[in-house]
Amino acid sequence: MSHNREWFTTYEPIYDGLVLMGNDAQCKVVGEGTIKIKTHDGIVRNLTSIRYVPELKRNLISLGTLESHGCRYSAEGGILKMSKGALVLLKAIRCDSLYVLQGSTVTGFAVVASPTKITQVVAYEIRPYEKRSIDCNIPEEVWSGNPVDYSNLKIFGCPAYSHVNEGKLEPHVKKCIFLGYGLGVKGYRLYDPKSHKGDAREKVEFEIKTPAHEENVPNSSSTQDDQATAIDVALYDLELKQLDVKTTFLHGNLEEEIYIQQPEGFVVPGKEDHVCRLKKCLYGLKQSPRQWYKKFDSFMVGHGYSKSSYDNCVYFQKTSDWSFIYLLLYVDDMLIVARDKSLVNKLKVQLSSEFDMKDLGPAKKILRMEINKDRQAGKLFLSQKKYVFKMLDKFEMRDCKAVSTPIVAHFKLSPTSRCQP
Repeated sequence: MSHNREWFTTYEPIYDGLVLMGNDAQCKVVGEGTIKIKTHDGIVRNLTSIRYVPELKRNLISLGTLESHGCRYSAEGGILKMSKGALVLLKAIRCDSLYVLQGSTVTGFAVVASPTKITQVVAYEIRPYEKRSIDCNIPEEVWSGNPVDYSNLKIFGCPAYSHVNEGKLEPHVKKCIFLGYGLGVKGYRLYDPKSHKGDAREKVEFEIKTPAHEENVPNSSSTQDDQATAIDVALYDLELKQLDVKTTFLHGNLEEEIYIQQPEGFVVPGKEDHVCRLKKCLYGLKQSPRQWYKKFDSFMVGHGYSKSSYDNCVYFQKTSDWSFIYLLLYVDDMLIVARDKSLVNKLKVQLSSEFDMKDLGPAKKILRMEINKDRQAGKLFLSQKKYVFKMLDKFEMRDCKAVSTPIVAHFKLSPTSRCQP
């Protein structure tokens, strides 16, 4: 309830309303509407169904009414918190027998009434500022219609290289440490460990490495890694085999306690209110990719394989006769590369003893690349022809007119000048 008419953002008059106060006094309700309050966390929340009672001397909020609308409150150390689920909606500080709300309207403050003082007051609903109206999207995306660009967000403390111009014989970049973003100026705040000085720079390049303890799957073998492997296979006539892991994520072991409802059709009679504890990872769990990688990494290291310092998903082993065997992992796809076929077969047996494997034989296709090996000619071909045609069909450009080069025909190119029409 409020006695300040100017606080209402929406208002409708009421002609026959009364409120019984704690001292048995009756106050006339003359209107109802919405008041916006900026709470302790800076969020503007709408208080709806607020009664306008001019005879009041204070603005009052009923804790009992909030509790009936699904909120819960706790008071400790003179601080009252009103929450709904895990979200703290309101905070108030005790002042005598009342709690004063930590928040403000445009012109003043509201007061939260102690439940022991006022029990029969008007009900209202408190909601967070309506996010449902934008379907939980980012306001900037809804406003501009374009996705938000996060490319300028960098990791605090990462290496950063600042472009400087201190003479022709001096280095053109300095290695610094990223501290943050300039306040009131354009650029990044950097710290130079050599000069022990800080400065703001615009032209900066960042060196950001993925931590080894990241909670997702580490950087899997990239296309460049596969191309480099293909060069070695062709040059040294190596064996190139491909394997696939069946039900990959089910091999991971859980480290947390996770419970699920009993699956439909497998509910235990008489225990319908019980839940099931997961012993293995399932598809759809955020932990599954990471746990699968940890299980596979432990297996490979346990069998004497080393992890490449350039790619966490490349494993290799050197034998006593200086032969090498490599394994490249991409989620559930594997490539095995070795000169000695017996090493390949041995690794296949080891993998099959621990995981449910499918032997695909000589590698034919991986990462949308087709592999064709000509041992007699000592060549290995990588092609994305089918993938290109698939993309053309997807965008209905299969029958478009083809050109030999994507440039205007009358442009003249030369090594010493720019393109000239």
